[in-house]
Amino acid sequence: MIHAERRFTRNEQMFKHLINSKITRSFLLLAALVILSQNVLARSISPFPDKLATISNFRGQNNLVLYFYITGNSTGSLWGTDIYTDDSSVAKAAVHAGLLAPGQSGVVKVTVLPGQNSYNGTSAHGVTSTRYDKFDGSFKIAADDGGDNSTIPAPADLTEFRDRPGEVYLFSLTANKNGGIWGTNVYTADSSLKSVAVHAGVLRDGESGVIRVVTVTGQGSYLGSVQNGVNSNSYTKYADSYAVSNAGGTTPLLFLPGSPQNPLPNPGNLSNFKDLLGGAYYFTVTGINAGSLWGTDFYTSDSPLATAVVHAGVLGLNQSGTVKVTIGAGKSSYASSTRNGITSSEYGAFASSYSVASADGSLGSIPVINSADTANYVVGQSFRYQISASNNPLDFNATGLPKGLSIDRNNGLITGAPSLTGRFLVDLQVVNKSGASSKTLILDSAGTTTPPVINPPNPPTSSTSTEDCLFAWAESHFPVFFNPANQKTEQGFGYVYRFYSGTNTYLGIFQGIRIDLLQLNGSSSAIQTVGTVQDFKLFTGCQ
Repeated sequence: MIHAERRFTRNEQMFKHLINSKITRSFLLLAALVILSQNVLARSISPFPDKLATISNFRGQNNLVLYFYITGNSTGSLWGTDIYTDDSSVAKAAVHAGLLAPGQSGVVKVTVLPGQNSYNGTSAHGVTSTRYDKFDGSFKIAADDGGDNSTIPAPADLTEFRDRPGEVYLFSLTANKNGGIWGTNVYTADSSLKSVAVHAGVLRDGESGVIRVVTVTGQGSYLGSVQNGVNSNSYTKYADSYAVSNAGGTTPLLFLPGSPQNPLPNPGNLSNFKDLLGGAYYFTVTGINAGSLWGTDFYTSDSPLATAVVHAGVLGLNQSGTVKVTIGAGKSSYASSTRNGITSSEYGAFASSYSVASADGSLGSIPVINSADTANYVVGQSFRYQISASNNPLDFNATGLPKGLSIDRNNGLITGAPSLTGRFLVDLQVVNKSGASSKTLILDSAGTTTPPVINPPNPPTSSTSTEDCLFAWAESHFPVFFNPANQKTEQGFGYVYRFYSGTNTYLGIFQGIRIDLLQLNGSSSAIQTVGTVQDFKLFTGCQ
């Protein structure tokens, strides 16, 4: 950063004079440089919680770089100076190294090193480390530089990653279907990670690979299902959860059990669904001629479904298929009839009923989400997405959101300022008294771990130069600071620049080498260097 007291070159002074002569200075200086820097350094993989900061677990993986959320601590064991034994407290090392104060939390960078022949003991920042002789493993600690974490071997579950919803981690593992799990798409934190990978369709049983985990807030309930040969259990309220996908975050989410795309097995009868009035559920059934059946068109909820589908003519005897069942209210009477070789009985008043029909995709009174399938966001900038749905939902949910976003479950509004880059498949859910339905929202950041080729929505028509491409990139990614977009590109005193009247900001490229930012501040202003053209070309796609 170039400070205000820095000496300007003659060209810079003339550029500044040119700017000051053109506009009235009226806006406060915004922290645009800071936000641009944060975007350049934005993570796609989160730092690890301090519970994992036992560096001896990584011994032998020399030069492995790890990032941790740490709270500085002046107690604990510490051996060494600059380079510490790998059984030393990372929290105390952070204080000794001057990175954190006791009780202060932040991210630190740890590099795994081989063992040293000796470790010096010193006192620094109120902490004393102890001298030690030869030891088998070491680490050094440094300030956070915004980097991503490496892939590490998977833990058994996510219980050590509680209380940080929206964080993203990469783990290597070998999938195994034989483990206890609870949920569908979002799983309780104590669910076996190896088994969840199979259930979610990320890896096959016995297959090794890398999975991506997104931590999720606790849910009021978890819906079990059978997927990919794994039986997941249902569960009530649990405090912490997680979702999984492949490393790129592109594995499709599972459909809710009972939806048209994922019919349930034959439940026998519909007694367990009797309170979901108006809801339409889908089942895979094979028609039979057995059991006691009461009713015509509408059947008592304790009537066998496999017999009702034949009586109603939806499936033939011994024919298998998917049928739709609509849950009805109780009737004062149920008529008998003989249809398709099956005779049903009459019955008086019964508290609940159902009807059957061919699968048509309708959900009856269950709400259906009709808001957009995709949305983009920019790291560090305000984001807003409204879930909309039919049939008056009573509850909304969105699981798998990146850190910085949250949902108001009363109205379905997702807001916040995301802090992680990447692609997130968010499981949207809406619920009313008839049931729940879901939809996948593909949520993409403007910058990903692989630098995209930027195609601005309104590219300059007068030029396709590197300068215009960089200006357009800044406008599309930071509209709050560079507006209105598509301003005329001008030249003068070694600069190619654009002026944005919305914030009294100039963005200039000096002699094709350096990118400078100037925003006026009352009676004074300073040119700030954002970076080099070459640096920005690497991740903007501009040539």
